[in-house]
Formats: sequence, C-alpha cells, structure tokens
Amino acid sequence: MLDRTPLTIAFSPADDPADVAGRAIEAFSLRSIYAPDIAAAHQQGLIRLGGLRSPRLLEAVVLDPLADPREAVAHATTRAAQSFVVDAPEWLIADDVSGYVETLNAAAAVHGHIIDVHLNNAEPPAWAQARAAGPLFEATPGPRSSSAEWLDALRSASHLRVAWHLREDEIVLPRTCSVFFDRRPPLALSHGLSRRRPAILTAIGLDLSALLNRPDVSCQSDVFLEKLPSLSRLAVSAGVQKRTYLRRHAEGLARGFLLDRAALRIEPVGVGAVVQQLLGLGAPTSKPARTLARAILSALAEPLAEARRRTGLDIILGAPDFAEATRETLAVYDEIGKGVVAAECHGVTIERDADLVRAARDTSLTAVRVR
Repeated sequence: MLDRTPLTIAFSPADDPADVAGRAIEAFSLRSIYAPDIAAAHQQGLIRLGGLRSPRLLEAVVLDPLADPREAVAHATTRAAQSFVVDAPEWLIADDVSGYVETLNAAAAVHGHIIDVHLNNAEPPAWAQARAAGPLFEATPGPRSSSAEWLDALRSASHLRVAWHLREDEIVLPRTCSVFFDRRPPLALSHGLSRRRPAILTAIGLDLSALLNRPDVSCQSDVFLEKLPSLSRLAVSAGVQKRTYLRRHAEGLARGFLLDRAALRIEPVGVGAVVQQLLGLGAPTSKPARTLARAILSALAEPLAEARRRTGLDIILGAPDFAEATRETLAVYDEIGKGVVAAECHGVTIERDADLVRAARDTSLTAVRVR
C-alpha cells in the first residue's frame, strides 16, 4: 500500500472552491515535485515556480500544424498548460482561411486558452518543405495564402493573437501584436519557443528584489552579485526535478522526445527595481546603470553553460523587465542583453511608431511587443 501524506489547506467557506482546489494542487506540487530547499525558496519569494497548478503538464508547446485545429488544441491541452503557438499556418491553408481561424478560435475558447498565431514568416517551416518533396509533389512548397487575408480573419478572433514576422522592406504593422525579426535560424516563436525548440518545460522567475532585501544581503551590491549564481543554480535544480517528475508521471510527453527537447525558461524579475534601489535610476540609461544591469544578467548566466552540459537540459535566460522602450533605451537594452539573454525571450514594449520599429530593427533584438 502506498504511503499517504496528509495535506492540509486552510480555507473559509466563503472562498471560491476552484481557488481552494488550486491551492491544494499547488501544495501537492511543492511536496511531490520539488525538494524541500526548492519549495522553501518558492515560499520565501526568492523563486517563482511556474505550473504549480498543472503539475503533469509542460508550460508551452507548438501546436501540430497538420492536425485539425480542434484536435490540435485538444491534444496540446493534454501536454501543456499555459502557452500555445501556431507556426506559419499560411503555408498550410491556401483556401478557407476564415473557416480555419473560426475553428481554431472556437477550440481555444472551449479550452480557455489564448493562442499566438505566427504570420508573414519569410521561410516555410520544415513540415511544409517535407510535404513539398518527393515524386508526387512539387520541388518547392506549394502556394501560400495571403498574410493580409489572415489578418482580416484574425481581427475578430478573441482567443487568437497575432505574432507578426517583419520583413526587411516592411514598417507598417497590422495591429497591436508581437513583432519578430527573422535574423537567423532557428526562427524564433513566442514564449521562448522556436522551430528547433517545440516546448517549454516550465518557467521559473527569480525575484531579484526579494534577494536584495534579504537580511543576509541587506542591499549590498557586492553580496547581491555574489549570490546570483546560486539563485540560477536553484532554478536549474527546480527544472531538473520537474523533468524527472514528468518522466515518471506523464508518459505521453515522451512521444516524439518532446520532454527531452523542452527548455527551461529562467526569468529575472525586478532588474529595473534593483537598479532603481541601488543607484536611484529607474532606467538603465546611464553608464553605471548599464554596467549594473549587465553584471546582474552575466552573474545569472554564469552557471548555465555548465548546467546545460551536466543536465542535458536546454536552458534559456529571459530578458530583464525594464520599462517601455524609447529609441535610446532600445539600444541600451540591446547592449545589456546581447550574448546573455536568449534571442527568443526579448520582451521590450514599444509604441506603435515607425521610427521605433526601425530602431528596433537596427538592434540585434529578435522580438519586441508593439502596442
């Protein structure tokens, strides 16, 4: 007989039953997936473990492009909990675009998800190239539908978001969206996904403000920087433990080596707040602020190369959470993150302005959000 460990959840009769159930699942996840030191770090606010209410699911996946939209969304829901991406559907659907969008939107609504739809990709995905090869098919991918047609169909889709791949000769953006610059392979998708990285294992936030204000750090910048690599290693340990748990309890994720190809996304939270607290500067526009921000990201990234070799885990470091970008801060942001932040994880928000789009294109950033 299996050992049964009591699980106690405090609640009031006035509480939402769904929230009580969610907190029970969180407590289960902390005790079943993670070692006590990881759980303690989460409870103390040093790290933020993602997916605690979906312990046997990944964070994000790319939907199967060749499946019926309803089947693709239903299948993805059994594999991931948070983020879903459709890559280049215009290479798949040459007619009845509106019908595909309506079906996909309805499926997303049924399962309670928002799906990022990537459009205007310059290069066809691998599946489109594979379908085009062979004696019965053309030597190149078949005709693709118009991106404008997709934009028109997506305008009224409440559960679908546009992710627009901006080409060299384009400046005008379709609407509020994420913008991707296809600079080099692998082509970047949303949430840290790419055409070579079809899934995210989990996202783990590192609360840098909480670390800075701990009694043993006490706002000392040198002590703070010394402890950052340990915080990164803690996040890596949490990712390895999540992967181990899924291997034991989520056999379906092993198909197609999906679990082995899933990446751990580490997200530094509060970089701007730390710079503000230590230097009194809200944005990294001065040289001391840029130097500090770069030192923070470098300290977090320092142990990751060795961790990748040791664990075989694909690990990506997300972008710092600075304020919205101007032309000046775009260049600064690029300087700080270059070579450290994963290209697919940039999250700068810019206004819907042609000059800012040009400025972003002149940097090495792979993706920005436009509003």
